[in-house]
Amino acid sequence: MPNIVRFNCFEVDLAAGQLLKRGAKIRLHDWLLGFAGFAAPRDTCSTGLFYALRAVEIDNTLAETHALIAQYRAEIEYNWPEVERETRRALELNPASPVVRLRHAVSALLALGRLHAMAAQAYVPPTSFAWIHLGLGETDEAFAWMDKAIDARDHMIAPIKTYWFLDPIRDDPRFAALLRKMNLDQDSGIGTRDSGEADRATP
Repeated sequence: MPNIVRFNCFEVDLAAGQLLKRGAKIRLHDWLLGFAGFAAPRDTCSTGLFYALRAVEIDNTLAETHALIAQYRAEIEYNWPEVERETRRALELNPASPVVRLRHAVSALLALGRLHAMAAQAYVPPTSFAWIHLGLGETDEAFAWMDKAIDARDHMIAPIKTYWFLDPIRDDPRFAALLRKMNLDQDSGIGTRDSGEADRATP
């Protein structure tokens, strides 16, 4: 896995446990020790999760703490429904918080770095990259990877019309182009959502 993972003007130095913004260093929290390999992730994240949960028991309006809990849930439990719930709660409480957005971006960056490292050794579905770029707000990269997913016949791109998280980009002409490439009609019922459960399909 590369030591430096980049996102726009940010760089995460995994080895040093630091965040850099245009060269300026910002110290990250201790949980990064687990990511960098200086301590066992299960131990550091479990301890951090315990204290974070205690904190929200005392004050449930701590947006930054909810964002941190989302990271811990992702790293030690793979509990994606809880990750989504805590992330949404954090953004609801303080959508403008740079800390909340930073935690979200760092989690996505770390996942993206791991995917690129895995891709050097084995096949990684293009949609895996597309969803992360979309979550980071990098629409151009997301569309590029979705296009690659169609070319690769990535099975996760097949239900493209049912994914709720693609709603913000459905009006983009590039989305219509993807549908045409898959022989799907944007206005037809083919491949569209037909139930509330399908409306919440996840990647």
